[in-house]
Amino acid sequence: MSDQVKPTPATSAASKAATNAVQDAAHARALHEGSYRAENESRDTRVRRLKLRSMRRGIKEMDIILDAFAKAHLDKMTEDDLAAYDAMLSENDQDLYQWVTGQVSPPEAHEAMVRRVAAHAGASGA
Repeated sequence: MSDQVKPTPATSAASKAATNAVQDAAHARALHEGSYRAENESRDTRVRRLKLRSMRRGIKEMDIILDAFAKAHLDKMTEDDLAAYDAMLSENDQDLYQWVTGQVSPPEAHEAMVRRVAAHAGASGA
């Protein structure tokens, strides 16, 4: 007889439940952080998700700035631009506000998109 422990239905169910809990926690964290993007997300769904994230921010100033930018530009953006905008939206609102208004220089990774948002908002930007 082998020394290996054979999984019973109870241990298999417990293992599945633990795995599902970890996956659910990761999914919830990604949603909370705003970084969730389904692998098979269509362009239309992605644009709608980004528009929603643009108008529901942490501070009202960024709601106004990003909502106006999203309505004017997201539908016409390339996939690369949408990815850059999506990444920028994962940043803290206070940082975004300072970058867009030119109070602080944005990180290089977000500089081009911050300039576009600032130009649309009529701010000096970085």
